Amino acid sequence: MTFIKTVKILATQICCGIAVKHDDSNTLEQQQHMVTQFMDWTKSEVVAGYDRRKFTLPLKAKTLDFVCSKQVKQIQVMDIVASSLGYWASSIATNNTSDAFFQQLDTVGFDNWLGSNKIWPQPIVDPQELGTAYDGSGANPADASAYFLT
Repeated sequence: MTFIKTVKILATQICCGIAVKHDDSNTLEQQQHMVTQFMDWTKSEVVAGYDRRKFTLPLKAKTLDFVCSKQVKQIQVMDIVASSLGYWASSIATNNTSDAFFQQLDTVGFDNWLGSNKIWPQPIVDPQELGTAYDGSGANPADASAYFLT
């Protein structure tokens, strides 16, 4: 799950913004300056994207701190959750769902966590079938993001 999507999901449940703590070994730390610009609550709200793939700026995070995962138990837990989700999704994508570990992970409800904004690898490429047909509304994410930053 992307950083932006994670913040978006959490922020819908918290009105005053969230304090984001991220693993300091990740490359996101190299982009901290840019990411914090997307968190500027003094700017007017901008909606970017199309159809079901829209997101709103500014991100509803109030702080972004990088922490050592060896010292922060919550980051350690999220590493386990993320790798489990990756294993579960990879098993589905490769149709390898018969092993016991996948069977246990499948009871967690990852499919519900991901919601409707997922596209599994499949032979379907038609935008209508994928639910991503352009309906005439929305803003190019790159253009809207650049506009937000100006």
